[in-house]
Amino acid sequence: LSLRREISLQEAINEIAQWQLQPLPISGLCYFDNALWIRLEGGEGSVKAARELLGGEEVAGQFWQQLREQQLPFFSLPGTLWRISLPSDAPMMDLPGEQLIDWGGALRWLKSTAEDNQIHRIARNAGGHA
Repeated sequence: LSLRREISLQEAINEIAQWQLQPLPISGLCYFDNALWIRLEGGEGSVKAARELLGGEEVAGQFWQQLREQQLPFFSLPGTLWRISLPSDAPMMDLPGEQLIDWGGALRWLKSTAEDNQIHRIARNAGGHA
């Protein structure tokens, strides 16, 4: 079951951090296009209860395949594509360009024209690497 909730990036980061402390059947979390995408998998009862708790609109599951295959419009944006690993609760990176947050916040895709050393420094300061 896939859900989509339109919320701000900071709200998404905060909610993801709270949800990771709970026994929810979440198998995918991604922030893209001003929305939090949630994939639920598990027993029917636990998925139904999580769906009611998390809210959002039910959407087709093709989003996850497009993300995996890098077929979302994000990946066609101009700029260099960066893959950045960070702690899942790290705030949004202050860099020019667009960001897509995957793996519940631990993987950040960045399309940017920023200098390499700036991206490496910001990732390192946030406890991660590019």
